[in-house]
Amino acid sequence: MPESDKSSPSVEAIMLRKYADGDRSALDELVAIYQEPGFWIARHVVHDDDIARDIVQDAFIRVLRKPGLYDPSRPFKAWFLQIVRNLAIDYLRKKRPNTVQVIAETAEVSGDETSIEPLAQQEMRKRIQLVLEEVPEKYRELIVMRDVEGLGPDEIATITGVDYGTTRWRIHNARKLFRKAWIERYGEDLE
Repeated sequence: MPESDKSSPSVEAIMLRKYADGDRSALDELVAIYQEPGFWIARHVVHDDDIARDIVQDAFIRVLRKPGLYDPSRPFKAWFLQIVRNLAIDYLRKKRPNTVQVIAETAEVSGDETSIEPLAQQEMRKRIQLVLEEVPEKYRELIVMRDVEGLGPDEIATITGVDYGTTRWRIHNARKLFRKAWIERYGEDLE
């Protein structure tokens, strides 16, 4: 990367500066980009859609109240998702300190045929959720971040506060544990 690119502010830093200067549309841009990834990280931790949405909203509020805490030389996405994750964990500590969460959900089927997931997809989703329950939480979280959210090991390392090499090793182990649990439960490899 050329030296001039390293010193130029990120798109997110520019949006935060615009918001601080009174341009409220800059917030809409940030929300449009980061609301969904934030939701899925929070949802994975708290297992509740409404609470996950509230946590993401709180994360945006924190970012906007103190935009100077963002270091534009680092990836905004990883920084923001770390805030979301920390808020979700704080929520669990305050509200449900010793509760074991179950992530399997019953599939909701509406009367509108255009919104019904094919049965094979519903069954696969249910199987994946059941197997994920068997994977220890610290590994389950990595599977969601890597394989559902598509985050890279470097981003996951930043979010979790674990060094890059350890994160890669844990992702590898998480996938091995998932595969083993899948085979034990279903007697076949996941395709």
